[in-house]
Amino acid sequence: TKEVQEVRRHLCSLAAQVLRAQPLVSAVFPEVFEVVHDLGESDGPILSVSEVCQAAEKQLGTSSTVTMHAVKYLAARGRLVHLHGGENDSFDVVVADISWLHRLFAVVMEAANDTQGVIDMTRIHTVLTGCSAQDPALLLRLLLKLEVCFPTKIVSRGAPDAIRAVVVPNATRPSEHEVPWPVAETATPCVGYSFVFDHQLPLNFFHRLQTRLHVRVDRRCVID
Repeated sequence: TKEVQEVRRHLCSLAAQVLRAQPLVSAVFPEVFEVVHDLGESDGPILSVSEVCQAAEKQLGTSSTVTMHAVKYLAARGRLVHLHGGENDSFDVVVADISWLHRLFAVVMEAANDTQGVIDMTRIHTVLTGCSAQDPALLLRLLLKLEVCFPTKIVSRGAPDAIRAVVVPNATRPSEHEVPWPVAETATPCVGYSFVFDHQLPLNFFHRLQTRLHVRVDRRCVID
């Protein structure tokens, strides 16, 4: 009927007006980046995703879904770093200042070079304290997530307890000192790997292979 057609036209007109009033989702991405950047300067370089979503919703009115689209897009463009290990991993963080991340790596490498790639836990916490006001344990977890270092223990002769430490593979070098990997138990199952490469091996392939195999085989290699 004529009345139904008029109602239909009216509803379509209202829908068109609403859609025109809403900006494209990608249009808010730069604004989300500004929120993340400002939050990083005030709260620290490492931000939880929930913290970012709450700040974006408060300042921009964006939903968590839109904010996460922005975070993933910005991470893919190299504007920030987003680390998330999956459903079973609670470590879901954003690092807005990539230059800070570079400085963090440089400080850790400098400390590791002085000790042939092995840094005890007291020393690594001291080093990380100078990089940020945030908890050194959070920074260490970030480094472990990025596989910059791996956890281990140092067993000294005559010492009652082992010393917790980290190994930085890229700083290890041939010497008379062995990397202090814990001794695996005889009941530890073997783990098999297969690698396929095109033309050449990646840089530092064998360092990473050694450390990844060790972490897989020895389940005791865990930071508490």
